[in-house]
Amino acid sequence: MKRIKQMFPGRRARMAVLLTLAIIGVGVALVLNELNFRYHWANDTLAELAPRYARLEGLKQVGSEVDTNLQTVTEYLARRTYPPDMPVDRAGTDFQQRMRTLAEAAGMNVSGSQILPPKVGSGFQTIPISATFDGTIESLRQLLVTLPGEVPAVQVDSLVIQPARRVVTRPSAATAGQAQAEQRLTVQLNLSVVQLLP
Repeated sequence: MKRIKQMFPGRRARMAVLLTLAIIGVGVALVLNELNFRYHWANDTLAELAPRYARLEGLKQVGSEVDTNLQTVTEYLARRTYPPDMPVDRAGTDFQQRMRTLAEAAGMNVSGSQILPPKVGSGFQTIPISATFDGTIESLRQLLVTLPGEVPAVQVDSLVIQPARRVVTRPSAATAGQAQAEQRLTVQLNLSVVQLLP
């Protein structure tokens, strides 16, 4: 204390020194507080960004694989759907004609068919048709067996089978001279295909 009194004679000088030291101390404390805040903010930000950066790095590493898979899916969709540049009425008419041709090739009679309004989804639309066929169980089986191989892909939305009339065929050499009764069916099919949207 004597040394301070010798260095700063007078009460006013000591008060000025103490006040100066207090101001410097407060300033240093504020600077240290700001540095501490920025240090913690930077650490929190890095901790938040690290997983995002790791995901982006992972995507960057598998980018070519993602591109290859995207190309494969795009080619698959192009084969299994109607193209986006085809008018919807033309796609519906083509689909309806394909189903009529398949049913007749399977041995069924087409009683009627109708193109229904398209249902819009996210990036695609489904084009449904409703069709009524008459035929035997065997002709229905043949029709249903051919549907999975159709391109663009055909989806069966609903199938209603009702017995119709029995048809008696005349005896012939093929039936060993006996009359055969054949059960006929009326089939209501609701089918749909997918068309990509532009």
